[in-house]
Amino acid sequence: MNFDPSPLFWTMCKLYEQHFVLVPKSERQRLTICNEGSTRSGKTWDFFHFLVALCDQNRQRNLEIYIYRDTLTNCRDYTLKEFVKCLKVIGIYNPELLVGYGQKPQYDLFGNPVYFRGLDSGIEAQPSDICFFNESLEMDEDPVQNVLMRCRQMAVFDWNPKYTAHWCFDMEGQPNTFFTLTTYKNNKHLEQTIVNDIESWCPWDFEDLEKPEPERRPNLKNIQSGTVNRFRWLVYGQGVRCAMEGLVFPDVTYIPELPKDVDKYWYGLDYANTVGTYAFSECCNKGRNLYFDCPIYVKDLTSLADFYVIFKRHYEIKKNERPGQWVVICDSAKPQNKVDLNGWASRDGLNVVFLDCKKFAGCVTWRIDLIKRYSIHLVNREHIRKEQENYFYQKVNGIELNEPLKNGFDHFWDAAGMSLQYEQSLR
Repeated sequence: MNFDPSPLFWTMCKLYEQHFVLVPKSERQRLTICNEGSTRSGKTWDFFHFLVALCDQNRQRNLEIYIYRDTLTNCRDYTLKEFVKCLKVIGIYNPELLVGYGQKPQYDLFGNPVYFRGLDSGIEAQPSDICFFNESLEMDEDPVQNVLMRCRQMAVFDWNPKYTAHWCFDMEGQPNTFFTLTTYKNNKHLEQTIVNDIESWCPWDFEDLEKPEPERRPNLKNIQSGTVNRFRWLVYGQGVRCAMEGLVFPDVTYIPELPKDVDKYWYGLDYANTVGTYAFSECCNKGRNLYFDCPIYVKDLTSLADFYVIFKRHYEIKKNERPGQWVVICDSAKPQNKVDLNGWASRDGLNVVFLDCKKFAGCVTWRIDLIKRYSIHLVNREHIRKEQENYFYQKVNGIELNEPLKNGFDHFWDAAGMSLQYEQSLR
């Protein structure tokens, strides 16, 4: 057996022993380990090594182990492949022990089933002894919490810190929860060619990395070769939480909910042409302050009717708090959607009207400029944070353009922008 893990493996073993195994059974609580760090730090493989050691010491104990990613496709195509590769390097992989590859992959590890699942499956979380959330910054909090409620012994998370705020970060300081930080330098098996690629992103002289950023000398070699990328180096080289450069809306304030004492409310709706994300935004203002929420943000809906059911439920809850007609400005890509929505709303007695957004050349940029004239306040929701931290301007040959990148993080912003565009048209 070629069992030669990196130091993080031993850290996890020590934490598991001290904070779960050696604790009296009557006092045990689930151990949570959050492995934050750079790319190629070995944190995922170190967990796989931990799993091998745990199952080796508990042969035929039928420990229930679940490994998750945001989708089943990602879990199967990336995490499972890395798991198999790791077992092959160790020298214990047996292809006959891997079953259900297409839909419900499962591997028998020394008599302990290891299940590979996606959080998009909609299946109720199963009881587990150990659960692992790979690339957890891509996951929504609710399905993860459902899994944790049924986890008996230990939950492990890993991620590259590509955001500055995330619900995962809020776990720090919780009982029996431990954070680790590793970089590519902690992976003793990493090839030098990969090390060279990672270090080519660094904008500063390596001897100055401990100094405050303004005091660091530039890395002339990387600058001359054109490989410098500050965001990539901080996040994927040093494992530092960092927001991507070129954000469309970098200066925002997060709030718990929309204020009640406002001048006016208005609404926007962005939806996909077929299957996709439906984002319903609520906007209001008070003086030079804009407030945005996105209470409905649903991925992979297959029909407009499904969205309407969710919207109607939300309207019934909020209608007394916000009397008067709701004017919802919609994406005009499918005019029939507006007709259907208005028909259903009229049938059900909703005081709501759906109108198409009048698009024109440059309207997205115009909306962005309009929003930037105000102080921006966003309700603290996971999907809003994810869009805010990933909605950035296009770059061509290193030059930033005045046009946002269409990267799938614009549903909330489009809905909010369309509503504000309509509001301005009334003035």
